[in-house]
Order: sequence, then C-alpha cells, then structure tokens
Amino acid sequence: MRKLVFLFGIVLSISLMGQASNKVQASRLAKLGDEYYKDKLYMAAIPRYKAALAESETFTKAKFRLAECYRLIQDYESAEYYYEQIAAKGDSRYPTAGFYYGWMQKLKGRYDAAIKTFKQFRTLLEENELHESAQYSYLYKQAKIEIDGCQLALNQITLVHPDHQFRALAEPVNSEFNDYAAFSLGTDDVLCLTSARNGGKGNEIDYQFGENMVDLYRFSENNGSWEEYSDGDKFEKMINTKFGDGSGSFNRERTKFYYTNCDESLGGVCHIYVSNLVGGKWSEPVALNNYINDYDFNSKHPSLTPGGDTLFFVSDNTSGLGGLDLYMSINAGNDNWGQPTHLGPSINTPFDEVSPFYDQGERVLFFASNGHRGFGGFDIYVARGAKFENAEIYNAGIPFNSSKDDIFFFLGKSKGYLSSNRDDEGPGKFDIYGFNINSKRDIVSEVSTEETIAGRNSLFADDYNFDSDETEIINQIISRMHNSAK
Repeated sequence: MRKLVFLFGIVLSISLMGQASNKVQASRLAKLGDEYYKDKLYMAAIPRYKAALAESETFTKAKFRLAECYRLIQDYESAEYYYEQIAAKGDSRYPTAGFYYGWMQKLKGRYDAAIKTFKQFRTLLEENELHESAQYSYLYKQAKIEIDGCQLALNQITLVHPDHQFRALAEPVNSEFNDYAAFSLGTDDVLCLTSARNGGKGNEIDYQFGENMVDLYRFSENNGSWEEYSDGDKFEKMINTKFGDGSGSFNRERTKFYYTNCDESLGGVCHIYVSNLVGGKWSEPVALNNYINDYDFNSKHPSLTPGGDTLFFVSDNTSGLGGLDLYMSINAGNDNWGQPTHLGPSINTPFDEVSPFYDQGERVLFFASNGHRGFGGFDIYVARGAKFENAEIYNAGIPFNSSKDDIFFFLGKSKGYLSSNRDDEGPGKFDIYGFNINSKRDIVSEVSTEETIAGRNSLFADDYNFDSDETEIINQIISRMHNSAK
C-alpha cells in the first residue's frame, strides 16, 4: 500500500512538473508574440500565440491576444472563435472580449445575437464596477452605440434601396489581394488605386496583413474593360517604393499628387508626401511640412479640395479623441500648410475615422468610421453643416454600407467607388466596388434623410427599447424585420 502511495506521488509530481514546464514554455512563446504585437506585426505574432496555446490551452492571455491579432488583420471568423471562448466565461480580467465578440457577430450581420452580447458586456462591467473606469467607460458607452447601430441596420434592411448597379470591378482592377482607395480622373476613364498585389515595387512583406507592401496603380477604361495605364510620365516609377505607398489625391490640374508613404526610415509610421508634374514627368516626392507630418505619429489618406487650398487627412496625433481622427489644413501657397484643425467631436470619435473625401460642390464630407452608429465595422458616413464642429452625420446606407468594412468612398463624374471586404463577388480581401450616379447632388440627397442620421452625438429615433427586459417582445420584432427583408 505504501509503495502504491509512493508511486502515485511520483507520478503526480512528474505530471505537475510537466504542467509547470508547459506553462513556462507557453509564457516564453507568448512573450515573443507580445513583442511582435507591440510593433503591430500581427501576422508574425499569431504563430507564437498559437504555439503558446498548444503548450497550455487554458492560457487566456495568449487566447485573448490571438483574438486581437485576428481582428486587426480582418480575419473575423477566427477572431470570433477565440473571443467567444473568453466571453463565455465572463472573465473580468478580459472584459473587452465580450465587446469584440459582439462586434464580430455584428460584422456577420447577426444583429439580434450582437445586441444580446453587447448587453451582456455592459452588465459584466456594471457587476464588476468597471463601467465608469477610465479604461472601460468608453467601451461601455460604445456598446450602446453598437446596439443602436444594430437597430439602424435592422430598420434599413426592411426598406427598398436604389441599386446604382453596384458591383465589384473585374480583374485587373481587383486582385486576390487587398485593393482599395480607388478614385477616377477626368471623365472617369482613368482609375488610380492602391493594391498589395504581386509585381509591384512593394516587395517587402507587410507583417501586419501578411501581404506585399502596397503600391499605387493606374488603369484606363477601353470599351467597357480596364487595362493597365501608362503615358510615359514615370508616375509609378517615382511614387512607388519597396515600402508602403498609397491612398492619394491629385489636384484639379493633375500637376500635384499627394499620397501616403510608410517608409521604414519613418520609424514605423506613415507620412504624407507630394510629387509634382514637371515637364511631363513626376518629380522626386517630398514630405509635407511638420504641421502635417509629426515624426511620432501617423499622417495619411490625404484628400485635396479641387482648388488645392484645403487638405483633409487622417492622424493619430494625441490632440485627437483617440485612434485615428480627421483633420484639415489650409494651404498658404507653395505647399506651405498651416496648423491643422481637428474636425471636432461630431465627426471624430474615440475609435477610428479614415478615408475623407470632400465634395466642394455639395459642401459635404464623406468619410468612414467604426465609432458611429453603423451596419458593421467601418461604415461610410456623410457630414453636413456650416461647421464641422456641429455637423449632422448620416449613414450612407445600403448598398454603400454592409455588415463588414466599407471605406474610401469617392464620387467622380458619373461613377463612384468604394472599398469593402464584404462577402460578395470580389476576388480578394478588400475589393473595389463601382456604382453609377446621375449626380453628386442625387447621392447626397438620397443618404441625407432622417432615417439615416447616425452620428453618435445625434438624437436617435429609438423605435424599440433594446435595453428593456422584454426579451420575448424584442425577439418577435427582430424576427418580423428579418422576415420582411427576405
């Protein structure tokens, strides 16, 4: 008997030593993942966290960071898998798992399930007295915005919407890689876009997304089909580098091109550059002044007004509300850009605002945000008002928005474009979608209705009280909405 007890003790000790060894190895692997995660190299971090979980499958921190990585590279299916596991346990150490689990459900168009999850997240924070903390209060408030966004989407899908012949563009415009930030020139016959496709100068791997660094490409339309465009002006040769180059804007005369460059020498951030057309050739790009580019922060997605006097752009400068915010700067002449103006809390949120496009004729600003009431992750919005500080924000609605991410809205003469990772006919992750327009005024009038007011600071017509405990009634309402949309 004593021998059996002794042997059992040895086996137990060995088992515990093995478990301890596994945990040490898992911790070491997770720390390697953390180093990549800190530098936003998510594709490099993922295998380290997965290896850590292989050593210790209950390692919650590694599981949470893995979910975060998948979310940030837009692999929402994988992110949801790990967020769900953490959220199901109601672990107060990682309460944001519940928020992002709800977000993943929303991105799938599962609005009823997302509403329930966002409510559970708010309850978890309340029960642990975290809802007023500096760390989580903004997410507590945002969860209500997300619930309202789900309601907006459920209301909108029951309505009839203009078609605009909305469709993903065919190859070679779209590829199996990320394609985005398309804008047309002149009479819509030349298209410029940003892409991570093979064959460009961006031959360095972007470990944030696991693809090539992006480059700029141009295409011309010929008898209804697109083909690569070149007129010997050395545009691609001068603009593109082995690092990331993209999301740009020409002036009206097409003699200046402003764009985003993410050269390694910038210390891991992106800045805005300009190239000039001189003697039919594009010049060596130069960075804009320090008012636009701060060495410690990102500046990107430049959008120039037709007259060239105002530049809208995106920055994560600490003067903002959090994440990426929209700014504008006035040109005093010769690219002498002035102190940027933050576009205020009506447009900017604690989350991200990106891809501005200003229509001077209609005096409206189109942009994408994941902080306002919306259908999915990033939605397209329209800001109207004499001043941006108190602008009315409208959701652009269907077909421009979906349950996924929709960004980089642009209106040309008779064609418009946006980029989306929606589950559709596009061949890649983000694809470029085109649509027909009669006029910009028609598009602005179409989306600027009371039903689509969606700013987080706007009054929201709450037809149904989703904070109510009358779950059965709410589920019946949602069911009717779904049935009427079929």
